[in-house]
Amino acid sequence: ESANINSTVASARCLCEVLCACAQGHSYRMKYFVMRNNVIGRVFSLLGTGRHQLYLGAIKFLRAILYTKDEFYYRHIQKIDLMK
Repeated sequence: ESANINSTVASARCLCEVLCACAQGHSYRMKYFVMRNNVIGRVFSLLGTGRHQLYLGAIKFLRAILYTKDEFYYRHIQKIDLMK
């Protein structure tokens, strides 16, 4: 059972890495994918899991989003009230 949890954590961390790359390289398409699928909200939910690796992946994704300096992401984060 521990191996299953570790593989799930590793998969989620890899998914965060892919999302970071997409946010940086595919800004136009990624904006609407993020909005339609509530990606930011789902990644933020990883912060409360207590798993260090997931926490780091979520923070890395947040940094990638903020480094784009795109008002779209700022408004989306503000709209869904994630920074509470």
